[in-house]
Amino acid sequence: MSINCIVFDLDGTLLNTLDDLANGVNYTLEKFGYPTHEIEKYKIFVGNGMKNLINRAVPEEIKNTEIEKDILAAFMEYYSAHSTDLTCPYDGVEDMIDALKDRGIKIGMVTNKAHNAAIDIMEKYFSGKFDYVLGQSEKFPLKPNPASAIFVCETLGCTPENSIFVGDSGVDMKTGADGGFLPVGVLWGFRDKDELISNGAKAVISHPAELLKIVDE
Repeated sequence: MSINCIVFDLDGTLLNTLDDLANGVNYTLEKFGYPTHEIEKYKIFVGNGMKNLINRAVPEEIKNTEIEKDILAAFMEYYSAHSTDLTCPYDGVEDMIDALKDRGIKIGMVTNKAHNAAIDIMEKYFSGKFDYVLGQSEKFPLKPNPASAIFVCETLGCTPENSIFVGDSGVDMKTGADGGFLPVGVLWGFRDKDELISNGAKAVISHPAELLKIVDE
């Protein structure tokens, strides 16, 4: 299999964003007078976009109410100013990206994070390194619908059949599998191996350098 494109997830795959996401939601919940959560719990909350993140974090009695919408708006405002306070690339990710570029591989990123937030974060940590970055917008449904991933791949002049989709969650593996990519799961993110395998991962890696071995096969 000749790989010429790799599309990455963002949170839990390229960047450890957990602390900033958790702190942002907890700050907003506290501001509105609602209970907060331990940071580890946010590993389960994240992955399906900001709206679902807030829906999972708020108390049952205000789910899908106007109050929840107000909390989401307040969180987005806070997070836009604090999205990179503690966020950082996972060890080995930057070297992996450079090595892929050296091999002539096209690289894209697709996330359920809001598009503007995704652009800002990618510009700070990977400026000029990615060929295409796409966050959540009205143009495409959220992952695991593969439409956004396919769009990025094809925009880069590639096909899913010769591309890899890399992520840390079942949502990502389903995105890759349903889109015709080779789905590769990472173990340094927010979810475990069983979730990755059960949702279609064809390979699971524990360090970014292992992705290069798959590309070179």
